[in-house]
Amino acid sequence: MAFERFGDDSIDYETTQYDASRLVFRGPAKSLDDPYIAICGGTETYGKFLESPYPETLSEMLNSPVANFGVMNAGIDLVACDEGLLAMCRAASVTVIQITGAQNISNQFYNVHLRRNDRFLTWTAELAQMFRGVDFSEIHFTRHLLHALLADNPGNFAIVKSELQAAWVNRMKCTLKDIGGTIVLLWMADHRPGENPFDFPIGKDPVFVDMPMIEELKPFVTDTVVFSALPEEIQSGLDRMIFGQIEEPAAREMLGPIAHEAVASQLAKILGGI
Repeated sequence: MAFERFGDDSIDYETTQYDASRLVFRGPAKSLDDPYIAICGGTETYGKFLESPYPETLSEMLNSPVANFGVMNAGIDLVACDEGLLAMCRAASVTVIQITGAQNISNQFYNVHLRRNDRFLTWTAELAQMFRGVDFSEIHFTRHLLHALLADNPGNFAIVKSELQAAWVNRMKCTLKDIGGTIVLLWMADHRPGENPFDFPIGKDPVFVDMPMIEELKPFVTDTVVFSALPEEIQSGLDRMIFGQIEEPAAREMLGPIAHEAVASQLAKILGGI
């Protein structure tokens, strides 16, 4: 079984860079000279533990270059703050943007790393005043931050959540307008937008994003794909993933190859008609 291996070294992610950006993406590198499809996103788009994530499968289905601009743990800030990546998206015939969580963006309460968006960097005096029992110097990741804030003051946590949701919508709108052209939004998760059956009230990714927030973005996109993987789809694809024993918990959080194939199929139907 794949999970009996002690590492994922057998996957060659073929990491690559394009001249326009300093970011490192998963390969194989695609030629950007001819018409191509650009896909931006986080860990699922990158395809951790998968030999063929959905961008590569989509490329085979459409017989067209699909550039995988997914980055591990990325939020929308990674796209919004990298002019080179924005330029490559503008030049694409179609841009697909995987919806990522609202916790991994800079906002009025805290800032995240420009490229590693799950990294918590700095906080405001206002946040410290709202959560006096939190030692922010001991926190390095956004999800850890959310748990600490919730435990310290649930009432003020609701204020932070509302700010994150508003900041996410505004950042998405600005980014979509900046890219322009034909854009398809992609929701891919093990639940539908607004459902929160896990780890209440923080939930699984995309954290805090619900359908009304996605509806606000519809004037700026050509289409939206909402895919929620069934538990049996995730479980039955586990043996096709490649990871070591210590990585098994993380791998079980991923959607897996069957879900990726389904996402590629849904995107192929839409993109084939654009």
